Amino acid sequence: MTATHVPVRLDGLAAMFPHQVAKTTELFRLGLPGRLVHSWREPLPGVVLLTGTRPTRAGFLRAALRYAEPDALLTGYDALQLHGIPIPGLDGTVHLVVPYANRTRPAKPLRMERLRQLPKWTMSRGFPVTSVARATLDAARWTRCPTELGTLLNLACAHGGVTAAELWAELDDSPQRGRPAVRAALEKLDVKVVDIRQARARRVIALGALPPPTWHRRITLDGRQLLGMADAWWDDLALAWRWLDNPRPEGPDPLTAAGVHVVRTPVERLVAEPELVAEELCAAHALARLTSRPDVIAS
Repeated sequence: MTATHVPVRLDGLAAMFPHQVAKTTELFRLGLPGRLVHSWREPLPGVVLLTGTRPTRAGFLRAALRYAEPDALLTGYDALQLHGIPIPGLDGTVHLVVPYANRTRPAKPLRMERLRQLPKWTMSRGFPVTSVARATLDAARWTRCPTELGTLLNLACAHGGVTAAELWAELDDSPQRGRPAVRAALEKLDVKVVDIRQARARRVIALGALPPPTWHRRITLDGRQLLGMADAWWDDLALAWRWLDNPRPEGPDPLTAAGVHVVRTPVERLVAEPELVAEELCAAHALARLTSRPDVIAS
């Protein structure tokens, strides 16, 4: 049986490959000539970028996922950055976890780890990534400098909202990630100064690419009459973000009555739906920009 080539218009490729990443076998099946296919940049064997330009980090991650499919997940430093954690450490290597049955050959600069059971994962900024705890420990396992290792763990707690207990639990589930240096760094981890809810809120703000707020502000009309509290506050827009332990409906809100834009988020959504919460914050931020600022004072 011979392969059937289906002619395709070049201007239709963008719709067929929305991330502008394709496998050469797919393009050949579409009837594209080899000379054209091989003219595109090939960051990994058998995977080309249809843009023809040098790949961005995001573009290369897309190529890595296509190369290692099916069911490949990003972990380590790239996953942490996609979770919204401003963490250094990228060295060009892309760390992936794939099912044990996946027989894709490793290719530089990919680090492919085959597992009999894939860990829990989520979509963050459009990429499939392991949890913050798992990504942190996968990154820690390959971090040799003790100072960088301590920085990694502290940033994961301060900006990723992961707790030391969650890191230890992940370590117990995956003992191979617990080399002595990682365990020693976890034992020294100072999480007493980390406000976990604020850390999780920082992650949401990073996902929405919003400007940094100030934290835990009293909002008044004249410096004396208290209108309410804001867990996060954007003063130029009078935008308040409140994290609710009890999401039951509240009574009349003096903040809203005074013209303050208020976003209310149950604390569990900071973990369960960070991207959706980020979208809601961005929408409120955009709306606040279109209205005049009320005469309130934050302190």
